[in-house]
Amino acid sequence: MFLPWLGFAVEKVADLLWYLVSYPPPGTTPGALGDLTHTPVPNQASKPNKPSASKPSPVAPGVVDVQPNGQPAIPVTGATELVSPPAVIHINKPAPTGGRIYALLIGIDKYASINSLAGAVNDLESVRHFLLSTVHVPPSRIRTLRDSEATRAAILESIEDLASHRDISADDPILIYYAGHGALTNPKIPAWKTRTGSVGIICPHDFALKGSKTTQGLGVFDFELGARLEMIARNKSDNITVIFDCCHSASGTRAEESDQTYTARGITLPENYVLPSSPAILDGGRAISIAKGFEQAGLRSHVLLAACNETQVAKERGGRGVFTSSLLDLLEKEGFDKLTYSDCIEQLPDLPGQNPQCEGLHRHRTLFDGRIPDKRSPIFRFTRTKNNTLYLQAGQAHQISVGTQFKLFSDARATVALGDVEAEECGPFRTRLSRLNVKQDAGYAMQTSVPLKTKPTLRLFIEPDQKLLGAYYQVAQAMSPASSYQFELVDSIADKPDVALRVREGLVEFHIGDTICQEAGLERLASGPIKPADQVYIGSILQSAANFFRHLRHKSPNPTPLSTQVTFSSFRLRHGDEYNERMEAILEPMGNNLIANSLMNVDVSEEAMHGFRIDNSTAVPLYAALFYFSMSSLAISCIYQPGTAADGSIDFSLKERGALTIGYGDGGWSPTNFSLPEDQDVDVGYLKLYLSTAHVDWSDIAQDSPFDQGRIAAPVNLKPLLWDTLTIPVVQKKQDGFGRCFFSPSINVSVNVKKTFNNQGGSMSGGWISF
Repeated sequence: MFLPWLGFAVEKVADLLWYLVSYPPPGTTPGALGDLTHTPVPNQASKPNKPSASKPSPVAPGVVDVQPNGQPAIPVTGATELVSPPAVIHINKPAPTGGRIYALLIGIDKYASINSLAGAVNDLESVRHFLLSTVHVPPSRIRTLRDSEATRAAILESIEDLASHRDISADDPILIYYAGHGALTNPKIPAWKTRTGSVGIICPHDFALKGSKTTQGLGVFDFELGARLEMIARNKSDNITVIFDCCHSASGTRAEESDQTYTARGITLPENYVLPSSPAILDGGRAISIAKGFEQAGLRSHVLLAACNETQVAKERGGRGVFTSSLLDLLEKEGFDKLTYSDCIEQLPDLPGQNPQCEGLHRHRTLFDGRIPDKRSPIFRFTRTKNNTLYLQAGQAHQISVGTQFKLFSDARATVALGDVEAEECGPFRTRLSRLNVKQDAGYAMQTSVPLKTKPTLRLFIEPDQKLLGAYYQVAQAMSPASSYQFELVDSIADKPDVALRVREGLVEFHIGDTICQEAGLERLASGPIKPADQVYIGSILQSAANFFRHLRHKSPNPTPLSTQVTFSSFRLRHGDEYNERMEAILEPMGNNLIANSLMNVDVSEEAMHGFRIDNSTAVPLYAALFYFSMSSLAISCIYQPGTAADGSIDFSLKERGALTIGYGDGGWSPTNFSLPEDQDVDVGYLKLYLSTAHVDWSDIAQDSPFDQGRIAAPVNLKPLLWDTLTIPVVQKKQDGFGRCFFSPSINVSVNVKKTFNNQGGSMSGGWISF
């Protein structure tokens, strides 16, 4: 390609990148390499394939000379007129989030027929004071229920009212706080059956220890809360925060009764605890789907901060709840608007006997806000052993490899640096770091660079067209040592790149090199019209593509039996004969498993919903997470993932020889709807299932499509330390004129998804009902 501002041509991609970074065109600035064909180059003789005598020789083609400050050594090639900023810059300050919060606070010390507490109402008052004085919530937007006010009926009515309250606008943050007794029951009645075998209860003031066959004296069940939270999310928004400072396990309460230094916020239910014959009695004969279990991880309608896990006790001391007081201290110290929900749990001090939990799809949002903070370099916790060995609480499953470098900090906000280290030995979930004289026993490590030989690579071909010089420049700028991926620029389309760029009719096209995509007829990314001059936008698309393929190709370096001992199934879902309290039919699976011989054929229609089932045939409990990778949009969508806790003490997704359902049953996540854009007849994606014996937070995997420019020494652990993934391609197609919609790729692993249309009076075959 001829470089007019230098007066010669280059043949190799590596040479082109080096010259673009070292000697950008005169009169241009980084990020402004638009129309280069008209750049005047006075007194410059053309010397094809040779550097101009007036320019220094490059250090090495394809390698950028770096100064001590880490910046490329870019000589000045021409004067650039700088535009001075205005004397006064006006910035419109957004309205504070706190003023929009609507809060329902429930605290119960005095019970009608069970043991009283001493700190629940105090906790309510502390939360109220925090909202008024720190968050600046108007008093009119805080509703409280104390002691005898907090009956079963009052609690349910108050929560229901949030869904229709005229003072709560769409997207206003909603807070529901409860402090009091909690309990767990294991019902033997078939109608109350759940996946875990248990149902969580918060105990209202009028709770009866013996139970009841009617609603009188009953607690508020987890699925009742879940159904109402979903209703609020539909009518208002999913910006709902739920904080529970209570117990969820009777067995945990019994285990701690000998310790008299605290009061347990939990009730041990009798073995003969009475329940109604069916959950339908709870709402006047209308059946409620226990499938929407509130205590199950990963609900989309809200984020839950819980004082402890299902087998532990929530404690109170000195007239205050241990969890609530610690949480409020953290929010006052760090600032509620600077923490995400996950940050709150991870930065809490150790609470003996309690492992606070964070559950919900949106747990990486800022507290009481709908926004997600900008992504930064990965940060992990590290610990120091007695012999001063440093261990990172992350490993191969987190894409850590030997040689990865980190900067250590004393705090999670990365404000006090301790020094630099690198990974010396990597296990599945833990990494030994190089020596560093650190006095504190724990802290945080920020990833600063990744060894080049271990970086995942995006193979990229950019057509040798001067209109795409800006795209080449963006790639060169993105290849920094701190980047967790790299680009491999190939010289020809015959080199089988992952993505290829070319210009046709004045617009940039992104072609897909994936074999299954090509065989299914998906040739290009759904990018829309993009001009070559939009180079910064093109650069963001390429970085999204690199991140997309990095996660798609990530797998365990050591073969494990996990993926062969777990069965993954998918089913169409239909509306069954039972209804929930919103008069919506409860979903149930229909037909056979859509995944056969590692191939999934899916007939996509607007109303088609799909669910998944994961069966664990091992004697080891497992964690699971499921994501969908869309090849046409580069979006990565979370279908299911467990919650978060500071030390990974999260309830397992899959019990030993157990099953998890997603989208139906009591897994707690919504069904999946495969669909095709109106201008596409085929789409391809991959379902990727992550499995592990230790908790891994996979939430950073998800990403939006870039084509929406608006988003721009410890005791020996004998349990197995394993992780693995299972990936299934998904192909979506419209059926042909004969009603056939099956595609078979050249390999035996894929999923087909196609669209069906029916014009026969609104009815559908195969047992479907359309409205």
